Amino acid sequence: MYVHSEVKFIKNNGNYTYIIEDNNLSIIDTTDIANPKKIKSFKLTDPKMFIINENKLYATDNNTIKVFDIADPLNIAELSPINITANALSLAYSQSNLYIASS
Repeated sequence: MYVHSEVKFIKNNGNYTYIIEDNNLSIIDTTDIANPKKIKSFKLTDPKMFIINENKLYATDNNTIKVFDIADPLNIAELSPINITANALSLAYSQSNLYIASS
């Protein structure tokens, strides 16, 4: 079973679970819930949370929003980040707009 020490944020999307843990974004295959498997992990600096909209995952990371293409969970690709001038704390997505709360 997959268990880790410091999970900050977690979201299930179909047979895959996305977790922010110890400054990493980890993707876990939970097709067999009794035997979850980590597929991939991406290093982040100071993540707070993420949102999933369609085939994109947006993760806060200091003054950057990291963007990932998750259309194929076995081949996730990191896309160009969105740079902002403040520390991103929270995200929301509505009607094709990404909203960022920052400090």
